[in-house]
Amino acid sequence: MNGWIKLHRKFTEWEWYQNSKMVHLFIHLLVTANHTDKTWQGIHIKRGQLLTGIKSLNKDTKISIQSLRTCLSKLKITQEITIKPTNKYSIITICNYEDYQSIIDEANNQTNKQLTNKQQTTNKQLTTTKKVKKEKNDNNEKNIPFDNFWNLYSKKVNKKDSEKKWNNLKDEDRTKIITTLPEWLKQFSDSQFIPHPTTYFNQRRWEDEITPNVKTSLLTPEERKQLNSPY
Repeated sequence: MNGWIKLHRKFTEWEWYQNSKMVHLFIHLLVTANHTDKTWQGIHIKRGQLLTGIKSLNKDTKISIQSLRTCLSKLKITQEITIKPTNKYSIITICNYEDYQSIIDEANNQTNKQLTNKQQTTNKQLTTTKKVKKEKNDNNEKNIPFDNFWNLYSKKVNKKDSEKKWNNLKDEDRTKIITTLPEWLKQFSDSQFIPHPTTYFNQRRWEDEITPNVKTSLLTPEERKQLNSPY
């Protein structure tokens, strides 16, 4: 089998690159796909397509049949390939095949090094998709769930209102709360003097200086009232 394919260094950023079976199978499909349109036993096979079957792939790659089915399914889901079954075989089409093999000018025997508009658009879409995914993942990492706070806070009152206030906080405030809350709660020798969660948020109590346990017996009636106030 003559000819060649090209792989850009960005292939290492491919979402399946760490899966050796996926890489093995996909490269096998690339190097065995037609680089020109052909007809075999009345079946027209276009450039970027190959006629094969699960047993043939198993024989050529030594990848188990079960793993092949899984890998092919993943490649279909991420739109790397499409599969059209026939009576005996399946026609696999490699999407964006031109990204992996440019058309050669037979007269000059030179590679067309210019990307087509379609290729440029595809590359921009891939870059944008990766950027959106990265930003989404970053946001998910910062967005600490309300339940993390609720499970830590001893006095569970007005959960609905508390969750609204939690959702309105900045990421850095949520992080500080989760980090400091256990020590902050230890200040109260009696749980009845722990303020309501909504009070904790309204007064930004996570910014308090943490002091030893509060001796409620030494507090004035007004101070006790303030500690126990839900507002």
